[in-house]
Amino acid sequence: MHYDNDSIDELQKLQQGKPSQNLAQNREQEPGPGKREQENSVCQDTDSYSPEKGHIKANVHRLNFQALGKLMDEPSVSQKWLVDGMLPKGGLGLLASFPKVGKSTVSRDLARCIALGRPFLGQDVEKGKVSILTLEDIPSEVTDQFRGMGLPESPDIMICAATPPEDPVRSLEIHLNEDRPALLIIDTLVRYFQISDANDYSKVSKCFDSILKVVRSSPAQTHVLMLHHRRKGSHQRKEDGVESILGSTALSASMDTILLLSESRDVRKIRTIQRYGHNLEESFLNFDEDSGGFSLSGSKVVADLGKAKTMILDYLSKVDCPEPESMIHQHVRKRHGDVVDALRSLVNAGKVSRLGLGGKSDPFRYSVTDHSCSQNPGIGSCSQSSSPEPDDGLPF
Repeated sequence: MHYDNDSIDELQKLQQGKPSQNLAQNREQEPGPGKREQENSVCQDTDSYSPEKGHIKANVHRLNFQALGKLMDEPSVSQKWLVDGMLPKGGLGLLASFPKVGKSTVSRDLARCIALGRPFLGQDVEKGKVSILTLEDIPSEVTDQFRGMGLPESPDIMICAATPPEDPVRSLEIHLNEDRPALLIIDTLVRYFQISDANDYSKVSKCFDSILKVVRSSPAQTHVLMLHHRRKGSHQRKEDGVESILGSTALSASMDTILLLSESRDVRKIRTIQRYGHNLEESFLNFDEDSGGFSLSGSKVVADLGKAKTMILDYLSKVDCPEPESMIHQHVRKRHGDVVDALRSLVNAGKVSRLGLGGKSDPFRYSVTDHSCSQNPGIGSCSQSSSPEPDDGLPF
């Protein structure tokens, strides 16, 4: 191995017990005794923390745990609602849909109902002031829409059409503290809060932590409803829940209420996902052109179940023998779960009879009640698997 002259000099100094120049420089860079003791004391204080000593940094917040028994002794506080069972006071809501489905129109119908104290989608409301912040429409368009709803000349609704402020959270806080609306509608979420990457969980979560803090502490317990878009292609992927909402899951996780609006064959549907209360199952949404408002015309789940029942009874009335469930699924072109639920409901109502034990060797078979097998072959499994003919004594 080859050493240069500088390396040989360093080795000779070490052998003679003399510190080398490099070692001396390293020691000069090491922290002095005072600094080392200060670091040790910090570590000791942290390790040996006790409430009596009070060793706690100014920027550290103590977690305030309370005994469950003590909390249970306190009187329960009932949830207060702006829209009964749907939009909590002092809460955060999201109305999401695909473009041009009508989320702005639905939100303005909600604004009218709150301002006038009228029920929204059949639910009672608490009357109050409404603020609408729109970043997509001009004031005249919003005014014309409200005029078409037949509102009085001076409804308790305020409208702001502006560009996003530099500090949207601070501007939100000022408005809630000074104007104190019962409802604030922000159209739309991404435009107002200017989130650079809505798919970034950390950024979205941090943003909504600040928003929630402002909303929860608002003096009028304002409900803030934000309009947003659903993810492109989610309908084809049959995503109909929070996974269909555009952006990170931190967004939907921050909401107290999510209203999902959809449209199929010119029929609007709405459902809710609630942190508090009960979810509204997907229901048909009717628009009244005369009043410019919306109403629910029944549950889509109930409607689909009713259609499945009708199709099952129609099919079973045409077959000659009890049909296994697999054959019913082939002929009744409805969602698998709807057919299963419809069959069980028809059996419980006594409109359909069920035979068999339900195993592979003896599967369930269904027929219309009092509809026995006929001698003539018909549609379905009876015509495919007839009973064996009696033995006539012939060898073949």
